[in-house]
Amino acid sequence: MEELAYMIRADWAQEATAMVPQSKVIRDWVGPAPYLCAVPDLARFNEPTRNLEREVADFIAPEGTERNIHSIANFGKLRNTETVVERCVIVVHPRQREDVETLPFIRDCGDVS
Repeated sequence: MEELAYMIRADWAQEATAMVPQSKVIRDWVGPAPYLCAVPDLARFNEPTRNLEREVADFIAPEGTERNIHSIANFGKLRNTETVVERCVIVVHPRQREDVETLPFIRDCGDVS
């Protein structure tokens, strides 16, 4: 089964008042850990400074929970393979056309257990 759910940042944050409850909604939809997140720039995500991708990932899949962070481009490499990602992927802030074009290759969202 393939499903796509999305939440824009304004709905998720609601002027910094809804990030905690909205993140729970996302976790409930995705299922239990481990969480698999895809970000536009993995190097930037890993920088010690605060950035938007890290903020979103920290709320949805907090440090201390089992989570894996990958770059969206890594999923694009699956285009010419038979590989299927068998878990929900939380895609955070796809910005470039290539990021958005990769989304159809992240498929078969289902039980993460």
